Amino acid sequence: MRVLRWIAKGVAGLVALAVLAMCCVYALSQWKLTRQGAPPTRAAITVSRDSATLARGHTLTQTYGCQDCHTENLSGKVMADDPAFGRLVSSNLTSGAGGKLSHYSDAALDAAIRDGVSWDGRKLVIMPSIEYAGMADDDIAAIIANLRSRPAVDRELPVTALGPVGRGLIATGVIPIAYNVIDHSRATRSRAPTGGTVEQGRYLAAGCVGCHANDYGGGPIPGARKGAKPSANITPSGNVAKWSQAEFVAAFRSGVRPDGTQIDVTMPWQAMGKMSDEELQAVYLYLKTLPPKVVETK
Repeated sequence: MRVLRWIAKGVAGLVALAVLAMCCVYALSQWKLTRQGAPPTRAAITVSRDSATLARGHTLTQTYGCQDCHTENLSGKVMADDPAFGRLVSSNLTSGAGGKLSHYSDAALDAAIRDGVSWDGRKLVIMPSIEYAGMADDDIAAIIANLRSRPAVDRELPVTALGPVGRGLIATGVIPIAYNVIDHSRATRSRAPTGGTVEQGRYLAAGCVGCHANDYGGGPIPGARKGAKPSANITPSGNVAKWSQAEFVAAFRSGVRPDGTQIDVTMPWQAMGKMSDEELQAVYLYLKTLPPKVVETK
């Protein structure tokens, strides 16, 4: 009987520790999600509605993945709904029923895209603003102009709600809250670089770090489901460096590598394939300038 009592006390203690750990995870994740913040204050960008700007904005909503998350007509969707991880929902960005566009001024849309904060001051959970923080004013203005021109779509959606695993990943920093890590006092560049240069490639490849890591050396993708394939090393020591510039461009047009294998679906090759030849060539040139990722061997 004494042994059983000790076992019962041990189980009770483990349960208490588990409950305490869950409470700590919830409290820390909630603090990261709700600690005081405010939209940044900077000079308002000028948004034109001419045909060239609208066309550029439409291309950017494709190449930067806006339509991947918010759907082709930007009406949003439930991206994931798992009791453990949580329910992740992309907003309806149109002016239809359930849409959020009417809540946003141009400055607020800018802050949502580049700083990860909603019109009402909430921190956006799944908006990849870390990757968009360096976007130029003219590109942001083009995206905003395009959003304003889209047809209204009626779609009511539930809100994002994190489960214990999702909160744990936020609490431990595996999934960062963009607003909390972006420098909101930074200067922004007025115009995006062009001309097929390495500088243009650096600018465009900034969006790759979300999956391929800050050094572009690849590895586990933050927030990916268990068992998900890691991202590739795209530095000069990786396989991509063996491709010619023409093969690099062709791979993003077709989704097929030079060796004939299909590019994994987690890689948004279709979105990048909307880039011009000049843009893809610039990305290739930039990747070739990166320090090779050193692969440790055991």
